[in-house]
Amino acid sequence: MYLTLQLILSHFLADYPLQPGSLVKLKYKKVVGVLLHALVHLVLMILLCIPFLYLQTVQLSLIIIFVTHLAIDFGKVTMDRNYPKINKFILYIGDQVAHMLVMLYCSILIIGKTEPAFAGGLYNYLSENAIFSFILVLTLVTYFYDVTRWTYRNSIESVAYKRDYRMMIKNAIIVAIAYGAYWVFK
Repeated sequence: MYLTLQLILSHFLADYPLQPGSLVKLKYKKVVGVLLHALVHLVLMILLCIPFLYLQTVQLSLIIIFVTHLAIDFGKVTMDRNYPKINKFILYIGDQVAHMLVMLYCSILIIGKTEPAFAGGLYNYLSENAIFSFILVLTLVTYFYDVTRWTYRNSIESVAYKRDYRMMIKNAIIVAIAYGAYWVFK
């Protein structure tokens, strides 16, 4: 199995629900904010890849993703600060694409197909792609959608960010019903 889903899920969880506004502000004030954010990513990747940590290719990939996450986010913050007229939406999309490319590179070309060190028990949950994909899709249709929509609107005219929980709940319900129907009628 490839670890692509685990890596992408850890990214979206750390970049959205686990990155509060206070951490975003800290990233723009001090380098330690970018470091703390990247450490959250690293911890999540380690947790989601526990059955595969015995592989040196996985360890190397987590280090590469951590270091490049630091560099990409530091670059984004620096560009945002130094070029105030830069299109924030394009910068945001470029940031996300760069992270995805690094994770795909590590997952497919460095790690490749792999098997866990152990099976049964906790591993069954840590390797269940249906659970990972459900959590990923929920994160994408709630937090990611909300932030992306605001970033686009904010690139056109300056608007304060206010999380749209109503929309997020509606989207989450739709996804839960769709996944539930899939599992029931499978």
